[in-house]
Amino acid sequence: MEIVHDMVDDYQGNYHFIFCNHETNKGISATRNTGLKAATGDYVLFIDSDDHITTDCLEKMTKAICQYPQVDMVLGNVRYCKYGGMFFPPVKEMTVYTDNAKMLRDSFVGILPSFAWNMLIRRDFLLKHNFSFVDNLYNEDMPWCYRLYSKLNSMVVLPDVTYIYEDNTGSFTNTTGEKIDEIVHSFCGIINYIQDNIYEKVWVDSMIYCYSILLRTMDNASRYGCSKSVRKEMNSIKRQLFYKALRSLHIFMALFFLTAFKPLSYIYKFSWVRKKYDKLAMIISVIENHSVKHG
Repeated sequence: MEIVHDMVDDYQGNYHFIFCNHETNKGISATRNTGLKAATGDYVLFIDSDDHITTDCLEKMTKAICQYPQVDMVLGNVRYCKYGGMFFPPVKEMTVYTDNAKMLRDSFVGILPSFAWNMLIRRDFLLKHNFSFVDNLYNEDMPWCYRLYSKLNSMVVLPDVTYIYEDNTGSFTNTTGEKIDEIVHSFCGIINYIQDNIYEKVWVDSMIYCYSILLRTMDNASRYGCSKSVRKEMNSIKRQLFYKALRSLHIFMALFFLTAFKPLSYIYKFSWVRKKYDKLAMIISVIENHSVKHG
């Protein structure tokens, strides 16, 4: 906070700063929720503490709003400092999304982000749908963005980089082994959240997305080890996904989900299988979605 005050105490201009202090560090979800409650502007933008926005970020985003005043959100691209390139596949020009199913499908394959930062969002939209972040959950942005994309009326995606993502060695992604039980528990919670709030138009894709989260969780649990109780929770999710696909008569999907069980799960130890996973998942998605349309 000393650094913050050094930056703004001598500021002379038209912007007004509000300081919201927690007596103890309650984590990023509680911090964002407090900020949302204190916000008074027309739009909200989240920035993680170890990252920064470009000098023209807000200028470019507000210009997009002036051009498309009806949209609920503006999204820019991200430069990843560690690799020096763009975080997401860039669009060639300003692009308007109005289809929630396409938003979700694009987020599942990494074309659109599953992070809450770098989004300029209408505050009245967030209030109308009672958006908030779940406390004590790692990767809390994933269920938040799932719900966001299923509720948005429209959004604009910019081709420009508006956000700089730093590589923080103390971040969640770089301290997985130290918090493995909490992380596995959180990912199980995320899968349950998506299943409980599934957007029906992308039911198949959402289930496959949950399965990909499960496989990453299993990989981390195998690599770092986890407690019996957390492993039991993970195995329960595994069975849940399989039986839900089977009961819904999505046979190819159910067979695909069987690969999470031993001894079939050992195939994921082969690098060539892991490299082909995305293509296989896409094939299953196409087959099952085709069967839904023509069932």
